[in-house]
Amino acid sequence: MAVVDRPLGARVLRRSWRARSLQGLGVAAAVLVLPGCASAAGGPTGQAAGDSTVVGSPGYPDSLAVVGHSQATGENTRPYENGDTKTNTWASGTNPAVRSIYERILAEHPQIRGHVTNAAQGGATIAVIEQQAKSVAATHPDLLLVQAIDNDLTCPATPADVRAYGRGVASLLDAVASWSPSTRVFLVSQYGSPRTYLESLTLTQRRQLAADMGPAGPCVFVDRDGTLVPKEARRLERIITAYERVQAQVCDAHARCDHDHGAFSEAIERPGDYTDDLNHLSIQGHARAAELAWRALQRDGLVPGP
Repeated sequence: MAVVDRPLGARVLRRSWRARSLQGLGVAAAVLVLPGCASAAGGPTGQAAGDSTVVGSPGYPDSLAVVGHSQATGENTRPYENGDTKTNTWASGTNPAVRSIYERILAEHPQIRGHVTNAAQGGATIAVIEQQAKSVAATHPDLLLVQAIDNDLTCPATPADVRAYGRGVASLLDAVASWSPSTRVFLVSQYGSPRTYLESLTLTQRRQLAADMGPAGPCVFVDRDGTLVPKEARRLERIITAYERVQAQVCDAHARCDHDHGAFSEAIERPGDYTDDLNHLSIQGHARAAELAWRALQRDGLVPGP
């Protein structure tokens, strides 16, 4: 989790528990269209979803879109193709080492080939993610994967902060329902936890994390030597849980929204799950995230079960 660096004083965790400063973003979403994919402006290209020459399987979506922050972009993953790290993402990637949601659907349902759009951006807040969602909703995807929370987290967080995030999620869902009423939306929770994340790091990496996080303060959950500070870890975990809870509650109130019921947040990170910056999932991490998301999609009936 990387919390965007905003000038709100002590209330914002300026060096997060997966700490890197994030670049500021404009409001408009930059849509990446994978080779042969749907574009926000022109719609799907390549194999038409209704082409009778392609034999599909019932229960799978014919098209997929992804919005979110840097965990949905594959940021800092290596190797990647043609400068595009999105080939490594858990959601829409084409790297066979990841077995993304898109690739898993494609294996059973060829009609989705090329009908995938990833509009995610590093550092995106829920307001920016809403703009991303509006841009891809114009293509009327059957399934929209949303990875948010991260850059909206403040620490310490007030009830007003959490409610504001909930309103942002509601606005996103309302916008998608307005632009594309048939789209099913699937929200994931925050990946892992401060404790399990720290346990996956070497001593050298923990010390690097401590240096990145900077001086002790609210929710800086490691000391100078990279040792867990239990009080601050508990505080941060409670805050993350509050954001996850309000996201799930808002989703439950929308007819075409589903969520992972904590599948991502219950992930137990392993050594090698993060890139060298200690802030983004590695290819190994994206592969594990894809497996967790797939099981959650099956449980919710958005794809057929085993």
